Amino acid sequence: MTGSLRIELLGPLRVEVDGQVVEAWPLRQQAVLAVLALRANRTCTAEELFDAVWADRPPASGLKVLPPYIYRIRKALGVDGLLERTRDGYQLRLPTGSVDVDDFEAAAEQAEASRSDGDVDAAAAAYTRALGLYRGEPLSGLPGQYLAAQRVRLTERRYKVLSDRIDLDLERGRHTAVVAELVAAVADRPLDERLAGQLMLALYAGGRQAEALTVYARTRDILVEQLGVEPGPELRATHQRVLRNEPQPQQTRDELPYQDAAFVGREGALAAVVAALTPTVRSAPPVVAIDGMGGTGKTALAVRAARELADAYPDGLLYLPLHGHTPGRQPLAVAAALDHLLGSLGVRPDRIPRDPDEQAAKWRSEVAGRRVLVVLDDALSSEVVEPLLPGTLSCGVIVTSRRQLTGIDAGTRLPLAVLDEVDAETLLAQPVPGPELASSQQGLAWGDVEAGNVLAAVQRAAADGWDEHSWLIAAGFARYFHERGRVNERETLLALGLEAARRLGDPVAQATVLHVLGIFSKVQSGPKVSLGYLRAAVELLPDDADPVLRIQVLIAFGNTIGMIDPGAESTAALTTALELARSIGDDRIAGHALTERAIKEAARHDYRQALESYKLAMAIARAQDDQTLQPHIHNGTAEVLNALGHPDEAIETVRQGQEIADRVGMRHSQSDALIQLGNAHRALGRLDEALDLHERALKVAMEVRSRFSIDESRIELGYSLLAVGRPDESRAMFDAVLQDSQAEHQALTAARVLEGLASVAEAAGSYEQAGPLLDEALQRLGHLTPLYAAELRQRRTAITRSA
Repeated sequence: MTGSLRIELLGPLRVEVDGQVVEAWPLRQQAVLAVLALRANRTCTAEELFDAVWADRPPASGLKVLPPYIYRIRKALGVDGLLERTRDGYQLRLPTGSVDVDDFEAAAEQAEASRSDGDVDAAAAAYTRALGLYRGEPLSGLPGQYLAAQRVRLTERRYKVLSDRIDLDLERGRHTAVVAELVAAVADRPLDERLAGQLMLALYAGGRQAEALTVYARTRDILVEQLGVEPGPELRATHQRVLRNEPQPQQTRDELPYQDAAFVGREGALAAVVAALTPTVRSAPPVVAIDGMGGTGKTALAVRAARELADAYPDGLLYLPLHGHTPGRQPLAVAAALDHLLGSLGVRPDRIPRDPDEQAAKWRSEVAGRRVLVVLDDALSSEVVEPLLPGTLSCGVIVTSRRQLTGIDAGTRLPLAVLDEVDAETLLAQPVPGPELASSQQGLAWGDVEAGNVLAAVQRAAADGWDEHSWLIAAGFARYFHERGRVNERETLLALGLEAARRLGDPVAQATVLHVLGIFSKVQSGPKVSLGYLRAAVELLPDDADPVLRIQVLIAFGNTIGMIDPGAESTAALTTALELARSIGDDRIAGHALTERAIKEAARHDYRQALESYKLAMAIARAQDDQTLQPHIHNGTAEVLNALGHPDEAIETVRQGQEIADRVGMRHSQSDALIQLGNAHRALGRLDEALDLHERALKVAMEVRSRFSIDESRIELGYSLLAVGRPDESRAMFDAVLQDSQAEHQALTAARVLEGLASVAEAAGSYEQAGPLLDEALQRLGHLTPLYAAELRQRRTAITRSA
């Protein structure tokens, strides 16, 4: 028999074949199918499948239990060729759209893409579609450590997407509509500060100030009583806003993605656009059409002109990306575009007609008499643009396209070519945004305007041999693309910069670009890839290179290799960086080098030496008033104090660090702080508090996308889950980290995880499993950390005696 199969996991397991629900599945049989569905189209070995379903209560028959379950699943499904036995294991072969988890992730991804493109209405619809797939607790009632971990993950994903969607609802002024939903969500998750803040804003916007303040008071009481911490800076800022009865932001839409940035070249074209759209006595609606090849800066020109015209169009600055030529994206349909435009004017979704002609008429009616400027970016054809034109003398329109749109009535047409030689050289001669600027709002705004021009200019420089300055702007500007998540453009720019540096034969230029490549690749691809770039940068630097550059490269190299092997090579690089910083009298960078050295000393379990290094680093950071470094030092010191058995001091140290982090807005340090708070509470016997803190730490680490913090959070969460009597979930946490650490060849992390798995086995009285796990941990460590190895040997001896 052949037919269609649908498997739903976002609730109790539900299976449909040809639209008919398959009933009466035993729990373990459901669990086997759920594991295979979560790993659809990938081979799952018999051992992996057995461990995922039966690790908590393995039957005496071992792997022999699997074939009968597979047979019963095949028989129940009745669909040929879906569940197959391969040479390496089992594989459930499913077409796209067969599993609701995949549909959820696809809708969430679509929502994020629409949101980043400024299409908030499409984003909200996609978020709603994703959330509608949940029917209750994911994988409800199914046994096994793997599914327990997946249950936690899918629940966290639901609330993350829910909060993202509510942000859009609040942005669109739907405050009253979300109150009931938020009340229920906050009741389910009383420690979630983001949800509490959203509920406060919704109540406040609806004129319910007293209730909003009550939400804050209740949330603060719970945080203080259960976790011993005050609310975070974002929730405190919301509280102050409500307390001061600050006015609500005006509802006029400003969707332009760029502002307050320099604009190089195109002065004539810019003046022409502004002149054409400046309000005057006119007989036709003002429309400007800009066309030209990709990368020539059409969007930058359109947005810059719109910014300069803001005062002339006080009723709204609307920006709509039509995706006529966006790789991997379908062009925006006219109906979706009109939905967005009407929503931008405050028209409720239920008031928007479904018929495209009626939508267009509604759009023209709503915009009549208003002074609105509309930027229609990247149009594919005149047929798409025509229904989107307001058709009123009071509104202006800028349209960009790669081809000339002869089918629209444009009063001004501007064809753009790649920057001419003068403009390109002017752009390349601009000050290169360094790390401080490029990570700031000013630097990002500069990038938003210049992105198209920079790529065109550097590409032209590569073609014409203008290498002297192009590698510099490529290295500096890469941070912009990194911050904006435009990975492909970042890699293209750095590749061009590296080629230019190599053509020049300049080892300093090459080392500089390789240093930037190493830093960014560590975040995305892990330390192994990063290390290749950084080692090459170290080897290329000549003896007379700028000492500050040498120190920065050595710190990055020492930090990265220390993630794989915190041994002599890492220590030597960081020590050399520290000595060089001291020799040139640069205390600020010396503080950073000392901090990195302390981190590696703690990783080797040389805690007393690490404590001394942290004290020296803190003295420098305070003397330099380096408030971005101090929270990291406090968190590292807390780790050491916890390891030395001083949890009360660790809690106070974290508190001091987070006070500084809150002042300067360092959210990325919060995860490490929560980890150490959780460790301290666990040591003091406050197990529920520790569990909550470590769950929050993992959530924050995932939000800021720090791979290192995610692994650390999972390891400590694994120990806290074990401490509260949830060994299956604990094992699942450790297993997740072990898989990643093996892929990245991080021996120290793998050893720590194996020790955690040994703790799970030991707690269950399975000494025969715990011993070999510790043996494997010692084998992974090798010569890396003698002090840690000695601790593991002591544990191994104790387990042997217990057995």
